[in-house]
Amino acid sequence: MCVNICSSSCHSILRLNFLNGTIPEALGTLSSLNILDLYSNSLSGHIPVELGELSVLQFLNLDDNNLDGELPEELGNLVTLQHLYLTANKFTGRIPETFDKLIHLETFAVGGNYLSGQMPSYIGNWVNLTKLILIGNNFEGTLPAETFSLPKLQRLLVSDVSNPGISFPKREVIPESLIYFDLSFNNLSGGVPESFQKLNKLFLTSNELTKLPSWITKKPKPSSYPKADLSYNNFNVKCTNEKCSGLASVNILPTRSFIDNMKTEKCYRKHNSLFINCGGEELNVGKDHYHNDTSTSSFNLSPSDDWAYSFSGDYLWATVNASTFVRNSTCKDCTPETKIDNDFRLAPISLMYYGLCLHKGKYIVTLHFSETLYSKGEDHSITGKRVFDVYIQGRLVKKDLNIKEIPELQNEVRKLKFPAKINEGSLEIKLLWAGKGSLYNPPGINGPLIEAISVTRAFYVSEVSRKLHRWEIALITIGCLLFLMLLLAFSLRMGWIGGRKLRSGH
Repeated sequence: MCVNICSSSCHSILRLNFLNGTIPEALGTLSSLNILDLYSNSLSGHIPVELGELSVLQFLNLDDNNLDGELPEELGNLVTLQHLYLTANKFTGRIPETFDKLIHLETFAVGGNYLSGQMPSYIGNWVNLTKLILIGNNFEGTLPAETFSLPKLQRLLVSDVSNPGISFPKREVIPESLIYFDLSFNNLSGGVPESFQKLNKLFLTSNELTKLPSWITKKPKPSSYPKADLSYNNFNVKCTNEKCSGLASVNILPTRSFIDNMKTEKCYRKHNSLFINCGGEELNVGKDHYHNDTSTSSFNLSPSDDWAYSFSGDYLWATVNASTFVRNSTCKDCTPETKIDNDFRLAPISLMYYGLCLHKGKYIVTLHFSETLYSKGEDHSITGKRVFDVYIQGRLVKKDLNIKEIPELQNEVRKLKFPAKINEGSLEIKLLWAGKGSLYNPPGINGPLIEAISVTRAFYVSEVSRKLHRWEIALITIGCLLFLMLLLAFSLRMGWIGGRKLRSGH
């Protein structure tokens, strides 16, 4: 990576250039540099502390690289900085206290890293802030109350905060400027504030909310409330998905109780296997019949009632349509196997599959993956990172999965196999995008992606060769003795035993 010396105000825009190696320390000598843009390359190593000497820097973008280590305290010296983008890297540690001097910040984006500790209280003093992106880290505590009153704040994204976690602002009033609000996966409880009706987009999926605001329960015209995803909360919605079409339009369903009821519905027939062609038409691969999975709704129960899926979330600032969620690539002379490889389903945040009406027992869940979107050199998406978590039966079985890093045989789709135990007839598979990986490279394709699911019975040697109970041994012994006695009696009667002596004595 070369460094050009600037004698006056200058820009260094090197985004999307397939750069690798480390960031040169010599950049800190460019005293007139006011824009440094290294977005979406393959840079690694730490941020040089020398960048803290760029006294007139206004724009710093290091998004979507492979940078690691702690954020240098020296970046707090960039008092003229207005935009700081550090998302989709591998930064660790706390946000430095020296950042309290960055009072001119309009954008602070550090999502998709491994930052931890308390979210700094001085964030509430950044009165010029318009975008605050903290998703996909390991923060704890809560945001300072002043954050919700920042006069220019437009976009607020915070997720996966622990001990005790995020809470709603006590004041009902939120800034008129706020249009995008995402506090998903934060253990929020209580009700959704009435003032949130003013937002353009609202995402509160996977919390512990119990009360809906009146602007939803009164069923006003759809244009009068924001695009919202409130799924996987504890709302008491007593209706089917079809009867709640008005509620489903803001993605309240599925609630946890809705899923529980679906899982416990009476099955007319139970199965020992399940095969789903995610995003594709039904087809047969050998003796395995893969179900059609081409619906574009946020929740769909299969016509056979033996499996379902649901997805939640939104693609940040990208404009998408239904074709975003289901993709089908064409190929000539496709075999069933290659057809599966060319179909896939994509989701913004959470993608859930439910296997219903399965027999009790042990199974092997095989998930079929192939990175078909972050793979093009011409649009630089080849440098993008898709990272999500995999849960089977509510248990985290794969953390921060990157499809590109799954070991594969040459010319074969990447497959991951997991054991699963089914006691109550249902299986739950969850793919969860927790804010890591690329956010917008290009926009609208981040989040979990899957090509097919196969669920088959697992027969372990330990099940066959287990130690027999005493009563089982006794029954087997008695059965064998009875069989031998009957065989002996039959042989005597037929003259097969002792017949020669009898005839010679006659």
